[in-house]
Amino acid sequence: IVDDGSHDYEHQALAISELSPHLTKDGILVVEDVAPQHVDDLLSHVPAGFDAKCVMSDVGVGKYALKEPLIVVWRRK
Repeated sequence: IVDDGSHDYEHQALAISELSPHLTKDGILVVEDVAPQHVDDLLSHVPAGFDAKCVMSDVGVGKYALKEPLIVVWRRK
């Protein structure tokens, strides 16, 4: 599941808590366009039984290149 919706913190937190339970055993949830100052708080919304981490993704090309935090959530094995 890729959350490419609102970039609002509250919406991203809701996506993590509500969409994670729908993951299959090998599925992942990716929440993109995370504000760096919200990473730790968003990770706290990961439900029990799931793991998550922040991954820095390269976005753009040349002078428009930047690093973007993504939250990746998966079901604990």
